[in-house]
Amino acid sequence: MSIARILKRVAIVFVHLVIWVVVGFYLLIEPSHPVQFLLLLTFGWIPFMRDSFAIMEVNPLLFAEMVACIAVLGVSTHGFMRWL
Repeated sequence: MSIARILKRVAIVFVHLVIWVVVGFYLLIEPSHPVQFLLLLTFGWIPFMRDSFAIMEVNPLLFAEMVACIAVLGVSTHGFMRWL
């Protein structure tokens, strides 16, 4: 068995273990609402993003820096990929 296969299986086991630990802890704390847990896990980011965007302020200088960094990253990645 190759190292890549072993690492892939270890990663899969680790992810499953983390998922089951999170589900188990939630069910220990709130055992009467497993469906609510799954809904919050799936769609809970939507209210968070709505509330976060409502109070967010955009700094023009930081926005310009972000655009410049993305442009440099894109140009340098393109150059590197052409080199390959």
